[in-house]
Amino acid sequence: MAEAAPAFVGEWAAGADLCVEPAWRFDARELSTLGEVHCAFSEIARTQDGYAIKAMCTAEGPPAPYDLGIALSDNGQAMALSGGPWGEPPMQLALCGPLR
Repeated sequence: MAEAAPAFVGEWAAGADLCVEPAWRFDARELSTLGEVHCAFSEIARTQDGYAIKAMCTAEGPPAPYDLGIALSDNGQAMALSGGPWGEPPMQLALCGPLR
């Protein structure tokens, strides 16, 4: 039986009004943004409120290792993305829909 895709898989934006052209694409093994950030996931672990991810990200420079945290809302329609090349505070993203 195939493993279910992580709950974060889909297209996301900084707000529902920006879903016409979602800037964030998450699949089961990587994320990419329109801002030309790309992260390849090497480890994904479930946490109490989402996921802890080890990733290699390229963002305006050579690839570097990062720890990412994804906290999902109870209904899965919002996420707080912490760590990575974006720093703090966590990025707040709204689910736009499945990957196209």
